[in-house]
Amino acid sequence: MSRASGANPRAMAGQLADDASEVDLSAELQKFEEIYLKECAKSRPAPEAKFNYAWALIRSPARPDIRKGVIMMSGLLEDRFSDRDCLYYMAHGHYRLDDVVEARRCLDRLLKISPNCRQAISLRDVVDDKIAKDGLIGVGLRKQLCM
Repeated sequence: MSRASGANPRAMAGQLADDASEVDLSAELQKFEEIYLKECAKSRPAPEAKFNYAWALIRSPARPDIRKGVIMMSGLLEDRFSDRDCLYYMAHGHYRLDDVVEARRCLDRLLKISPNCRQAISLRDVVDDKIAKDGLIGVGLRKQLCM
């Protein structure tokens, strides 16, 4: 997990939303995709190549790319490659796909492995804020529909 972040959930939410827009990621994604595909053509790709490609996919602005990256990270997790990093980026990807329940599950697993991981704690706070906000919006909509 390369980026340290503060404990302010709203600031982190903004960082997550803006993460893909900070730089043009298309060249980075293309580079990691080429490396991954070259390794696939030879034999089974090295876990590092798969991880880097999945990481770049999760940072992509395109939802299908994010989904593909999460699936790839899940495969790496099954292979026991860097559990902590895989769980964090899976959570990040699920959050970006608005699947806060699955993001929370990944973070809970991560925090069992590494309870003092500040990035995971910050991301969990962001996810919990979104769950609470979505829950309150849902309650408000239900009230309006019942009137």
